[in-house]
Amino acid sequence: MDRLDTIIASLLNCSARNLCDCLNHPDEIQKVEKYLKGKTLQTTYKNQLGEYKDFQYDGITKESARKQMAYNGFKNVTVDQHFYVRHRICLRYANNPCVIEKHRNGHERFYPLELVKVKQGDKSDIYLGQKFPKSTPLLDENNSKYNDNYYDSYRLW
Repeated sequence: MDRLDTIIASLLNCSARNLCDCLNHPDEIQKVEKYLKGKTLQTTYKNQLGEYKDFQYDGITKESARKQMAYNGFKNVTVDQHFYVRHRICLRYANNPCVIEKHRNGHERFYPLELVKVKQGDKSDIYLGQKFPKSTPLLDENNSKYNDNYYDSYRLW
């Protein structure tokens, strides 16, 4: 799956480098909000435990990763600096905004667009018809629920 910055750039008909200029317009931000609303995102880098992080999209910052303060401003560290020090990732497009993940306690986490992708198999990408077929073998009238051969064919072990 493509990174989020390339997906948004193709949605707005601009390059990933010029994305910071495109996202200054309210109409363009609404397009992005409409596309990402309800989607599950995933980081493209692994944390210290070797896992990718999944999170819900909660918004996009007005500031770039170079200017947005991490840790709610407590340590006077920007998002760009955090990713270099903590993960040894030098952002290619540090002037682009970040994706916001909001926690219940009011704390926000910021992820640069180039380090996030839309999670594959996201529920919003699956049509209900594909997820719930019209007929299933268990509901067919031709299959008797007391037929042992029928149940043996569906055993997974």
